[in-house]
Amino acid sequence: MEKGQDFTTKETSQTEPFPEKSYQPVPGTITSPPPVPPQDYLIKAIIALICCFWPLGIFAVYKAVEARRLYQEGQYDSAEKTSKEAGYFTKLTCIVGCIMQGITWAIIIFTYAVVGITIGALFAAGVFSNATKTN
Repeated sequence: MEKGQDFTTKETSQTEPFPEKSYQPVPGTITSPPPVPPQDYLIKAIIALICCFWPLGIFAVYKAVEARRLYQEGQYDSAEKTSKEAGYFTKLTCIVGCIMQGITWAIIIFTYAVVGITIGALFAAGVFSNATKTN
């Protein structure tokens, strides 16, 4: 260490892609590193948006992006709350999507069953027979 060099500074080389930030505390204040980021639901929200129920999925993605933005701005409590909301809407998107898929498949199966039974009854009644009766 050279004479007069400060302990708190770190020389960065030009080859480092992201130089390390050095935090200089203000005299008389206690500093702490930022808290752990809240859980990130962005990927789950995007998958739920694509695969499940897209109207709620859009809102889930919005909340996940907002949670990231709030954390980067230093609003840690709001970021945590918004992250929980993103998780809630992601789960709700999946649940509503599964229910809608179930209803859709029930309607499809019911429709095919009704059409099949109707066509079977018409065949049984002889409506589709080619034989003509002659007197």
